[in-house]
Amino acid sequence: MDIAVLGSEEVVAALRLAGLPGRPVADKAGLHRALDDSAWIGNVRILVLEDRVAGFDRQEVDRLKLDASGPLVVEIPGITGPSPDRRSPLDLVRQALGINL
Repeated sequence: MDIAVLGSEEVVAALRLAGLPGRPVADKAGLHRALDDSAWIGNVRILVLEDRVAGFDRQEVDRLKLDASGPLVVEIPGITGPSPDRRSPLDLVRQALGINL
C-alpha cells in the first residue's frame, strides 16, 4: 500500500470511494494505535491526515513530517473545512529552524 488515510469516518469513507485505504480516528489514543500498527503503517509511503486528527497530537505529527525515513505526511481539511489551528509548511520550517522569516 502506498497511500493511506487517517481521519474522521466521513473523510475515510469518501477517500475509500477513490480507492484509498484508511482508518477512522476519533481521538488521540486512536491516532497512536494507527501510527503504532507497523503491519499497517510500514508499507505506507504517503500518509494523508485530516487536519483535525493531526491536531490530536500535533507534536507527534510534526515529528513524523520531519522524519525522512517515514512516510510523507500530507494534511487535508475535513468536510467542514480547514481547522483553525492548522499550521502552514512555512510555520513548520520556522519552528524547526527557530527563526522568523
